Amino acid sequence: IDRAPGLTNRKTKKRYTSAKVTEYKVTLNRLKDFEKHRKAKIKMAGFSLSVYDEAINFLSDQRGYSLNSIGAFIKNIKVFSRKAEEFGHRVHADYKKSEFAVLKEESPSIALGESEIQRLFEHDFSADPELENCRDLAIIGLWTGLRISDLLDLPTINASDRFITVQPKKTKDSSGVKVVIPLHHQIKGVLSRRGIPVSISEHKFNLSIKKACKTVGITDRLKGSLMNPKTRRKEVGMYAKYRLVSSHTCRRSFATNLYKMNFPTLSIMKITGHTSERSFLSYIKVKPTEHAEKLLDHWNDYYSGKGQVSSSRLSD
Repeated sequence: IDRAPGLTNRKTKKRYTSAKVTEYKVTLNRLKDFEKHRKAKIKMAGFSLSVYDEAINFLSDQRGYSLNSIGAFIKNIKVFSRKAEEFGHRVHADYKKSEFAVLKEESPSIALGESEIQRLFEHDFSADPELENCRDLAIIGLWTGLRISDLLDLPTINASDRFITVQPKKTKDSSGVKVVIPLHHQIKGVLSRRGIPVSISEHKFNLSIKKACKTVGITDRLKGSLMNPKTRRKEVGMYAKYRLVSSHTCRRSFATNLYKMNFPTLSIMKITGHTSERSFLSYIKVKPTEHAEKLLDHWNDYYSGKGQVSSSRLSD
């Protein structure tokens, strides 16, 4: 961890970012917490599969961390072990075994469809300025795909502009690449009516956007996960959709809706920052039938261009 700021990440060819170093320090704190629980020091040479099992049980049962949080912890332990070995320190060989796995589960998540976004855009929230301001922020997020950290720190934008240029905070110290996004007509509408929304905290945004979605009737029950305040764990269940909406819903909705519009996947990835198509396709919220419909539409367009009639249109 001490040496990370001066090292180069072999995958990205860039220096380790301050965010990554902070993530490593969080893992270190959890290790120290685990040591106190065990009442015994943990050495790199002693982090065997049995200690791996102990750590998982501790983080899950004693601290209530999600499977994905535990997986991030294990992933960093493997990084520490590999680096320690490279630096000439003795480590336990178990970290290389397949059983020393990085645990992961797909967290149920949702996206807002075009019609739901339209309802948010058209609703008159003037009686509640806080909800109106949050709705305006959400509209910008829903049609730019910006992370919440960038959405709450917007550059100056005018309704007459064609594009918004943003230097994402997350990648500022790594790739340093800026993203350029055209202004959707709904964003122009928001800017024309009230100008740039006032920045608020992420916590306040998450509370207000749920109220706004409930107000416009986004209440269908869907599978999702919500934090249980008693157990401090996320629990999967069927919930009203508005309860599942958060700041990240904007970004996921942006990617999902553009994908459904048949906008090129690689172009969407350039804006969202996904580096592999596999991770992108797991990120968007599209049902299997919707993938099939996209392929059918593609075939129809392709063969109609050749002067041929597809079987589906023939049956229509």
